This record gives sequence, structure tokens and C-alpha cells, in this order.
Amino acid sequence: MSRPLKEYTIEALFIYYSQWSGDTKRIDNLVAELKHRKTPKAKTLLNLIQNKKAPVIDIPNEHPVQVITPIAAITPVLPIDPVKNQRLVSMLDYLEQWDKLNRTPTFDVSDHQGSLIIWEHDLKGLPSISLDLSDSSGEIWMEVKRLHPSKPPSPSEDISVWLMISDNPKYNPTIIESIPDPEDPEKQIIFADETEIQKRVAEYIEGAWTKWATLEAPRRQTISIYDKLFNLLQTIETEGADSAQELVWGMGISQWIKDSKKIRYPVVSRLVEIDPMEPLIKAPFSKSG
Repeated sequence: MSRPLKEYTIEALFIYYSQWSGDTKRIDNLVAELKHRKTPKAKTLLNLIQNKKAPVIDIPNEHPVQVITPIAAITPVLPIDPVKNQRLVSMLDYLEQWDKLNRTPTFDVSDHQGSLIIWEHDLKGLPSISLDLSDSSGEIWMEVKRLHPSKPPSPSEDISVWLMISDNPKYNPTIIESIPDPEDPEKQIIFADETEIQKRVAEYIEGAWTKWATLEAPRRQTISIYDKLFNLLQTIETEGADSAQELVWGMGISQWIKDSKKIRYPVVSRLVEIDPMEPLIKAPFSKSG
């Protein structure tokens, strides 16, 4: 389905609405575009259009209405109507105040509670994760392939009874200190007394198991990132406007201290979208608001 307004930011869509509110065809296109978006501002604008109302705030004469210049992507045919422009300013002011009431300022990007935060250095060396790609759809900033966990190699039968092996490569095999004597169940065979068994267990742990764990640990990190992105995608698509989440790509980090508070935040940030293409998850460049 064609999306003629896909490249417009949410601010541009507000301007679009203020100028074309009487044009049924243009408003239908606007409604169709807003239904593709999950941000609170997009849902608020959609609600205002569907209910054909907008908050109007009286502005004293000594504070003239600010004239908002459309972005370069918009080339209005009609001149800006002062009344409609005032309604637009009122709506944007309303959304700004609404956002302040529902959001606690965060001074460090790492302090976002319950958020998915991935640093670039966390991705280096991970298998099946690629950055800065492109295809027929445009630029792709990150691509994550879906991997499946592999199981650790099985030890030989004579030493398997002495080991507890986890499927998690972060945990070394645990050695059992003693086992019942198969010839005399009332007696125990002590691991520390079994020189040959000790040697074979050490060979397994330092050889086959370590080789598996070294390769599997970064694979599990990729699997974890894929799962988090997929879960975030489901959350974005299902939750309501009051708690909508967005995925933001930050570039560069600025740090400074203001009013005794340490602030650490990306220099530039950009909304991105997750494009689930089995068995891939792509976070492509997005201009939508």
C-alpha cells in the first residue's frame, strides 16, 4: 500500500493537518499514515482528527502567535491560515505539557528503566550481527540473524558420571567429589583418589568443552540481542498510546555536569524501525516520526 506521507515527521503531519483539514482526500491519506505509527504524538493526532476536535488555548495579545515555517519536504499550495496556525501551536503546546506530566527526566541514557540499551562496543565481534549495510529498501544500520543455541559436547561415558554440565557456556562443568561404588553401593569412590579419571576430566574440560564454550558464548549474546529486539517489536506493536515505546539510535556521547547533575546522552539521536524478516531482524533507517 502506498504511503505518500511516510517521509513526513510528526511535526510536519501536524502542519499538514492544520492546512488541509477541509480536504477529505488529503485527510484520508493522513489518517492512513498515522495508523502505521505507534508513537504517542501520532496516536494523539489521529484521535484529534477522528473526533474532529483540538485543544484550543487562549494566547494573550502581548504574546503573539509564533509562525511555524514548514520543513523543506512540505510545499503548501495555500497560504497559512492564522487561525489554523494558532490551533496548531496550541496542539503542540498541549502535547509538550502532556509529555512533561507523564515523563520523569532521565539524565543518563543508561538509567532508562526497563529499556533495551545496546552499546556499539557490545556488538563488536559478535557473530551474525552486521552494521552499515544497504539493500533495495535503503540503508540498514544493523542486521541481526537468528541463531539457535548449541549443546556442549558429551564427555565419554567413564567420566560423565563425575561431571554436571550446564548448557550455559558461562558456567564451567562441576566435578562431583564422590560417587557410589557400583560393586559395593555402601562405599564411595573419591574423585581425588582417581588419578586417571582426574586426567581425563581435565582433558575434556580444557579441550572439547572449552572450545565449545569459547565459540558458543558470543553466539548466545547474539541470540539474546535478537530476542530482545523481537520482544521490543511485539511490545511496540501491541501496547497503547499511553505507554508506547520507541526505538532510538544514538550517535556520539556528550557528557557534562549541570546544576550538580551529571548528564550523559547521545549527541544525535534518530528514530528507527525494526523490520522482522525471518530469520533476520533489521533496524533500518527511518524518517518517520
